[in-house]
Amino acid sequence: MAVFEVFMPQSDAAGNDVTIRLQSDNWLNALQAGLSTYGKSGVSVQNLLIDIQQDGSINVSDSKSGRVFRIRELQGEVLKAAAVPAQHAPAHPAPSKESILRVAAMQMPDTPMEVMRAPHVQAPSMARQAPVRDIDVDAALADLFEATNEIASGSPQKAVLEGFMNLAEKYVHCEAASIILSDINRLDMYFETASGPAKNELLKLRVPYGMGIVGFSVMHGVSLAISDVNRDPRFYAEISKKLNFKTRSILCVPLKNQERVYGALELINKKANDSFTPGEMNVVEYIAHRAAEYLQQEFDRVGLSQADLDA
Repeated sequence: MAVFEVFMPQSDAAGNDVTIRLQSDNWLNALQAGLSTYGKSGVSVQNLLIDIQQDGSINVSDSKSGRVFRIRELQGEVLKAAAVPAQHAPAHPAPSKESILRVAAMQMPDTPMEVMRAPHVQAPSMARQAPVRDIDVDAALADLFEATNEIASGSPQKAVLEGFMNLAEKYVHCEAASIILSDINRLDMYFETASGPAKNELLKLRVPYGMGIVGFSVMHGVSLAISDVNRDPRFYAEISKKLNFKTRSILCVPLKNQERVYGALELINKKANDSFTPGEMNVVEYIAHRAAEYLQQEFDRVGLSQADLDA
């Protein structure tokens, strides 16, 4: 199990910055563990703008609260200096049908943790994010309510989901987009609809469940905006290689309704600037949520109950 150092701004009772070192299987769980210890009651980071630095550290900005965290995995001599006792975490079981359609509350392991308080330390900046004009979210949501209602009233499913995808592209201009859905029978994911120069080839491909940035988003039910995917070790480059398409940046939002995740909406290579904004993430999240509501209604219409899904 890896050891992570997490910088958490203004997190203790005195309002000081806190840096913790703890064991976890990935950086998101490390951040969640820190929040569960020092964050406000009920705080849950679900909307993440991610900037991966050249040294491998990760600057994570929560688009809802504006808090910026810095996470790095400790290795080599730095890890020895941290002196965090080793602990073995239980192996993760293979994903089940239920886990694909339902994201349970994340359980944080009782991991050893070293705490260092650092008052008056400035939070890390999102260095690679060039200043860009953000979306007027309130105005956009007012228009989106009617637009998503109209799209959801259509048929068949593929055309409806394509409508949701196209609507997201209207607000966030990008080179390509897709909606990927989970297949509970094959325990993988497939592309239901796509746009861009390689869309026909993309629709023929499947992605192992949990693989890549989209798999991480679906498995954990979190939105991820990554300005440079080539610095992210989770990036599943195999698809880009097969399509001969260079991926630079990704905004990936789960199709989530309540506790159930059906897949994800992906926007690839934002035009003009690879850095996505909090407003763009909020707008795309609303569209993805409406798409998830539509899918749930389709399940209900054909009589597919939770008991059927769990069987």
